Amino acid sequence: MIFIPPMEIATRIMTLIDNANKELILVSPYINIDNWQKFKKCLQRAIDRGVNITIYARENASQNLDTIKSFRVNLYLVKDLHAKIYLNDSYAIASSQNLIQYSDDNSIDFGYSTETEEERQQLLNLIKQYLIVSKPIEKETKKFIIPNPKPVAVTKAHPQIIKEFDIRMLYNTFSKKFDKVRMDGDETYLYCTKFFHFADLMIEDGFEIRFNFKQRDFDPIIESIEKLDLSIYNYRYEKKIRMKGSRIGSYKLIPQNVTDNQKLIYDYVFMVEKIKDCTKHLIEKKFN
Repeated sequence: MIFIPPMEIATRIMTLIDNANKELILVSPYINIDNWQKFKKCLQRAIDRGVNITIYARENASQNLDTIKSFRVNLYLVKDLHAKIYLNDSYAIASSQNLIQYSDDNSIDFGYSTETEEERQQLLNLIKQYLIVSKPIEKETKKFIIPNPKPVAVTKAHPQIIKEFDIRMLYNTFSKKFDKVRMDGDETYLYCTKFFHFADLMIEDGFEIRFNFKQRDFDPIIESIEKLDLSIYNYRYEKKIRMKGSRIGSYKLIPQNVTDNQKLIYDYVFMVEKIKDCTKHLIEKKFN
């Protein structure tokens, strides 16, 4: 960790925002940027670059969040929040300073910036562990339709799990994090073509891997996926395998008793990362 002197913290936080490429998480219990023009311009630049921005603020606090809600960000409220963490794709800052212009001008605050990916990951894990159950700020939104929807045959074996608003959030999250993948769908499902080297991904009533049978011998890949530790996720998952002739056509993980769709989205993102990691050596051997 690198120490940040009191007079430099706000500047370092804005630099962190400017350095964000895809993801930005701002954890600040109290927020007041109404007249903080420099910070608002910094935040807007990140939005214009297409950065996916998530902000956590304190729920049980007397504060007006209208200004921050006017920006295209994902805002969540957390009861009794006191931590202040600012994190982008590359590094993070842990500080005592809130996102308040008065604090920048008058308060004596300290902070530390991470030096390694391991340190950044530790802070990210804390956010995932304690903050993803937070309460989202509802926004008035128009009916969401993903551009150029692709007709997909869907078996309605289970009720739709992710609601319209969350499908849009899922699409926004995936399109920022996996920007080279073609994504189609509507307000009820998301279909990702060639999401993995060996399969498409369909998300509707579950996380369904649809294998590409132009390639053969997927047994090692399926075996690797089967070894995933599903106990580390927010929800319990039921496995369902659909056969296509004598071979596996799709492998679906269906979440059980979903109560918070934001947590479900985190699960799906984490699943993607784990599947890519556990099949990487097989893909390099098979397709390169």
